[in-house]
Amino acid sequence: MRSLRWRNLLGILVGAAIMGFGINAFNLANDLAEGGLTGIAILLKLAFNWDPGLTTLLVNIPLFALGAKVLGRGPLTYTVFGTVSLSFFLWVFGSYRFPIDDALLASLFAGVGVGAGLGIIFRYGGTTGGVDILARIAQKHLGWKMGRTMFLADIGVLAISLVHLSVQQVMYTAVAVFVGARIIDFVQDAAYAARAVLVVSDHGLEIAGDIMEQMGRGATRTA
Repeated sequence: MRSLRWRNLLGILVGAAIMGFGINAFNLANDLAEGGLTGIAILLKLAFNWDPGLTTLLVNIPLFALGAKVLGRGPLTYTVFGTVSLSFFLWVFGSYRFPIDDALLASLFAGVGVGAGLGIIFRYGGTTGGVDILARIAQKHLGWKMGRTMFLADIGVLAISLVHLSVQQVMYTAVAVFVGARIIDFVQDAAYAARAVLVVSDHGLEIAGDIMEQMGRGATRTA
């Protein structure tokens, strides 16, 4: 159990690093917002030059109380760790900027960066707070995919983005959010992927025994 917990924390840390890098390198560098509370933090950075790492942490603090009641102690620990890790990497990669002349290409890279990072965080049981907590609640109690839930919730944040960004920038941001949602679902579904191998042989019992003993995998013999 202890090794599994440390593996989860490491996975969340890696996901937060990817997400923090992607936001700085592609979202902020190309004036693209994002969904959820992270999107609010990006807008505050673009409009008032507020540090997104600190803003993300402060805005999420009230939501930890909600997470404590709904998620339980274990998931809440991962959520707090994920939020703090993201805030840290937003600060670490704060000077990394990769402006791209092609706005569509920039939005695709932004979506992949955020989606891959969040997908890894979700895969290891964490969140980055905000809408992520609501998405995990919807997945737990309603069976909704987290990427889809977050995409719907992000529409409101995109509407708020019109206060500072142009309609074209918001449209490209919507592309990034959509791509990110698909990447999140892809990364999560990969965790449950399985492959079956059909072996035709007259030595089925021997092969099945070797598979179970030497490889630690299940095997079924049919006559």
